[in-house]
Amino acid sequence: METHMHIQEEIIMDILSRLPVKSLFLFKCVSKSWKALICEPSFKKMHLNHAKNDKLLIERTARDRNIFFYCSSLSSMSHLIVRDVQESVFVPQCVEGPYNYKIYGSCNGLFLIGIKQKYILWNPSTRESALLPSHWDKFFCDYNFGLGYDPTSDDYKVVKIPEINSEAPTEILSLKTGSCRKIYEGYFTIECHNMDYLTLVRGTFHWLVYSEGGRFSLFSFNISKEAFGELPLSKEMPLFCDTIEQGVTVLGGMLSVNFVCVKEDTIVFDLWVMKEYGKRESWTKLFTMRDRRDRFQVLPIVPKYIFGDGRVLLNSDRRDVLRTFKESDRRSNLIGPLTSDEDTMRWDGYTYTETLISPKDCVLACY
Repeated sequence: METHMHIQEEIIMDILSRLPVKSLFLFKCVSKSWKALICEPSFKKMHLNHAKNDKLLIERTARDRNIFFYCSSLSSMSHLIVRDVQESVFVPQCVEGPYNYKIYGSCNGLFLIGIKQKYILWNPSTRESALLPSHWDKFFCDYNFGLGYDPTSDDYKVVKIPEINSEAPTEILSLKTGSCRKIYEGYFTIECHNMDYLTLVRGTFHWLVYSEGGRFSLFSFNISKEAFGELPLSKEMPLFCDTIEQGVTVLGGMLSVNFVCVKEDTIVFDLWVMKEYGKRESWTKLFTMRDRRDRFQVLPIVPKYIFGDGRVLLNSDRRDVLRTFKESDRRSNLIGPLTSDEDTMRWDGYTYTETLISPKDCVLACY
């Protein structure tokens, strides 16, 4: 009998771990045992392992400089415009204007946000947030950041790498212990101007730099080993510094790089993905977009997500920023927001995973 009940509990746990966060919040009211189960750290990790990176956090900057956030399911966005599927998201603190806040990184559905010289770890799925200790404030200044999870220590870490030509060290902040480690050797230059933050793939941050001789290189920093590295780029890429934009992103769990070049009167955008991590020969060009130089007014272009049919969600620096592009169609489709929204000055989007992980649990030991 006990064995039968144990099997039933395992089945229930497996079913619950595959449900959306909103449904799980409702199921907390079913019974005390279900509430206890859903709040268990082991269940939260199990739920995260089943979760898909198919949510989009949409940021809207109004003309009065106020900021609004919405979330949308990328699975339903495929054939709908954003305004039909978005849901307003509560932000834990007042956000006033695009120059008073910054998103420093995202990992496992958690966002690290700076607001008015205060720093918050925020889960848009559960609406929970945790204010980081004030003595960490000096850590966040004039650097390139990345938020990542170290499975070896069960710890979320923030890595900051100095700007180009800086002699400052790379620093790693542990959210679990509050300790900060400095590394005085490695690759100190960041050159990707259209990156929101360092790109995390397989527990490793990635970015493009200019090496000696004016050539691009792809550098990395492993969050568990706390060590630098370098990955090979395809020889077919425009590796010399004749590009006007370049970036590193993640698409479908794969490392991706993009370049924008000027060729006579034409602007060319190339998008590549590394299908087998670490292997030069696995670099594959997804597509190329071309347009006349006088009509190409959407820089920078940041790839955000790849759909199952091969279409890629692109974010460009305009009010109608969210578009999809597919190589076989040879055209882009606007899915939102719309230029008719005269109250909006700017839109942006960030993909994330729905998670039950509590920000307070990640930084609790530091208080």
